[in-house]
Amino acid sequence: VYLPNNDFLVIGGLNQIVEDKPKFSDQVLKVSEVIISPFQNFFTVNESPHMKRPRGCFASVFENGCVYVLGGFNYFDKELRACERLDTQGENKWEEIAKMTYSRKNPSACSVGSKIYVFGGGNVKCEGSNTIEQYTIDKNCWNLLKYRISKKVANCISTKVSDSKILILGGSVYDSPEDIAKSPYV
Repeated sequence: VYLPNNDFLVIGGLNQIVEDKPKFSDQVLKVSEVIISPFQNFFTVNESPHMKRPRGCFASVFENGCVYVLGGFNYFDKELRACERLDTQGENKWEEIAKMTYSRKNPSACSVGSKIYVFGGGNVKCEGSNTIEQYTIDKNCWNLLKYRISKKVANCISTKVSDSKILILGGSVYDSPEDIAKSPYV
């Protein structure tokens, strides 16, 4: 996640392979650029507070001084409804926030104003989703929207293009088990 001060956080994901079973991480690393001159710089990597639970395949956004991690996957819980927030301007510790309506592995997310939108995602059976959930930050609650994405999709990118429009790009479309078998990513 890119932060407004030009730092960025590397969050979770796979950290090792043990007996053919990947292990997901709760680790967070902060990468900062140190500028020596206009032509010389270097980067430092420092450990930041760990997330409450290990996860990979999640969506993340930065909004109003906080980093949000949404859904994802780990081998204990499988696909996750659970979400967390790191207040980068306050206590700098992770806290759990309300759970999403649906579990989502490889969803996409973006923020518009004081709301976060989560799109698509899938489950361990590689069944995709076309649903959209809206998180209202000040109320700490999720709402499943009546609007749907035209295809069941995971691994897409979403970005705010105006105060009332979000653009969704790419991803893996999963309409049926046959589509999954044809996917070059399986």
